[in-house]
Order: sequence, then structure tokens, then C-alpha cells
Amino acid sequence: PDKSNPDYWGGSIPWISAKSMYDDFISTSDLFITEEGLQAGSKIAKKDSILLLTRGSGLFNRIPVCYVVSDVAYNQDVKNIVLKQENVTSIKFLYYWLYGNKELLSSMLETTGIGAGKIDTKRFLNLSISLPSQKEQARYIHLMDLLFDKIELNRRINANLEAQAQALFRSWFVDFEPFRDGPFVDSELGKIPQGWEICCVEDLASYMVSGGTPKSLDSSYYNGDIRWFTTKELKDGFLFDSEKHISETALKNSAAKLLPENTVLMAIYASPTVGRLGILTAESTYNQAAVGIIAKKEIGYAFLYLLLLSERTNLNNLASGAAQQNLNVGIVKRYRVLVPTIDILNSFNEIVNPIFTTIKNNTAQIHNLSALRDTLLP
Repeated sequence: PDKSNPDYWGGSIPWISAKSMYDDFISTSDLFITEEGLQAGSKIAKKDSILLLTRGSGLFNRIPVCYVVSDVAYNQDVKNIVLKQENVTSIKFLYYWLYGNKELLSSMLETTGIGAGKIDTKRFLNLSISLPSQKEQARYIHLMDLLFDKIELNRRINANLEAQAQALFRSWFVDFEPFRDGPFVDSELGKIPQGWEICCVEDLASYMVSGGTPKSLDSSYYNGDIRWFTTKELKDGFLFDSEKHISETALKNSAAKLLPENTVLMAIYASPTVGRLGILTAESTYNQAAVGIIAKKEIGYAFLYLLLLSERTNLNNLASGAAQQNLNVGIVKRYRVLVPTIDILNSFNEIVNPIFTTIKNNTAQIHNLSALRDTLLP
């Protein structure tokens, strides 16, 4: 639907594009259209069908295949797959087969004239699949359902826990609900509880530095044992294994920095990643499009993470650049924030740190189950 027409948007129908195809099982989106918007150009993918992204720059990084849990609308870059013969195979089996054959789908990828990728529909429809009996299909589906369901359950638990942590942060440090009966004083950020301070982000850190990228043409710099994250991997959560790894030689001969567990990474370059966060789970490096922040012990990484998350919109409004909206390390360092007294901070961390530990453990399980899934499916 025409994005400039307000009658088409803000309805109740989830609208799926490449940007919203990140969940394995999909039922909602960040964008919703109206019935008028649906009539103006979108189509509906029915529950228990498949969505496959066939066009766009996102195809160079992934081949998103999503199972439709409830009816959604979708755009022209996405194909909806439904079964012709239910007695031959199950839609779930086809979904898991496609999920397990991402390399095959990647081999079909063509480059368009504008630098995006596409999968030719005719070639896709002519793919050959060896079908086991329906009894065998049911066995495979049962095993994969167990894995996918546990991964999805952990994701939902984590989303609920993080929502709780964010709500607690807002209650204490934005709305001041537990402190409303105490004295308040004027500050550059408005009325604040007496005894609290306004300081810079760098005052909360024991160390703060941008990353670096080893020369890509030097083969000795890559495929090492050191994790090296790019900002596209920052998705507001704990970071386990990175897509690329660098060597000790690369670390010594580049601007990359090795920072410890619980370092908070923040993307500072280019929409849509600018402002996104990640938390290291082991010593790692990262590229120059991110800044790494080691929180002071008394501050804690959980408080720092929630603070930066709550200030994302305000920080991003400071980004500059004609073609791309960028922050820089200096802007982030000098950004002014409110910090409570140490006893209040300690009380907050006593509540929120166990929540983050549970989220971390659940994320580790997701990581391990996903690795098992991606080993078994092919």
C-alpha cells in the first residue's frame, strides 16, 4: 500500500516485509495495515503456510523462511507458499526442508541491477525434493517441533523478563515512583530526587572505546579464534558466537580492541542499526561502527544497558550525517544522564541482576539448541 496514505496504515492486520522476517514462526510485525490498505495492494498469507523472501538486499546475509502462525499481509518482495497436495507431504515438513536447505537457496541467488538480490520463482518451483513417507515426515516434524518450540519458549520468556526490567527501570529512574514522597531539586534535566547526580556516560565507565576492522584482504587476519562482532549482530541482547573471527595477528595490527565479558556494545553508525546494543558473554572484539563500554563495578552492566536503551531515541536525535545518521564516541561520552545514589543503585541491581542472569542462561540455551537444529536439518 502507498506509504503516504494514512488510511492504509495503523490498522490491525500485520504487514510483513523483509525487515520483519526475523522470527522463524511469524504472526505479527512492527507495521500494521487497514482493510483499505489490504485492498490497495497487499495479499494475505493464511495460517499454516510459508513466507519466503525472494528479493532485497537482506538476501545477501540470510534466506529468511518463516512459518505463518496466524494470518498476515505481506509485500511484493515476499512469496507465500501453500501446499497443492496435502496427501503427499506436510506444510511443516516443507518448511523444515527449506530451512535446512538455505545453502541450496543461496546458490540460486542472483544480483539485480540495483545491488539487491533475488531468487527466480521459476527456478525455485523446479527444485527437486526427495520425500520420505508421511510416517517418516511426521517423525522429523515431531523432533524439529520440539527444538523450535523450546527455542521460541525461551525467546518469549526473555522478552517478558526484559520487559519487566525495562518497566522497573522506568518506574525508578524516569517516573521516580518509589521516591515521590521525598524531596526533589531542580536540575538541567528537570526535577530530580535530592542527592541524585547528573553526569556524563563516560563517568559511568571504567573504559570506553570504539572498535576496528582488520584488513579484509589479508587472509592471516581472519578465521582465527577471537570473536569479532559487526553492528548488524547487535540486537539488544547477549552476544555469543560472532559470524566472523579474527586472529591474534589481526588484533595486534588493527584498531580492534579485545574487551571482557559484560562489556556493553552500542552501534554508533547508520540507520537502522545506530543505537542498538549488545552484551558480551566472553572476551571479544568488534568493528569501528560500535563503541564498547565497560561499566564501573558500582554501576553494573545491567543498569548501563537499560540506561542506554531508555535514552536511545534522544541519543539517535543527536546523530548527524547527510546520507547516514551517525553518532561518534565523543557524543556518547559527553551525553548527560541521571544517576541515583549508590544505595538506590545497589538495591536496583540486586533485583535486576538475577533477571539478566536468567536472560543470559536462556539465550545460551537458544544458541546451543539453534546450533543443534542447524546441524540436524541439513
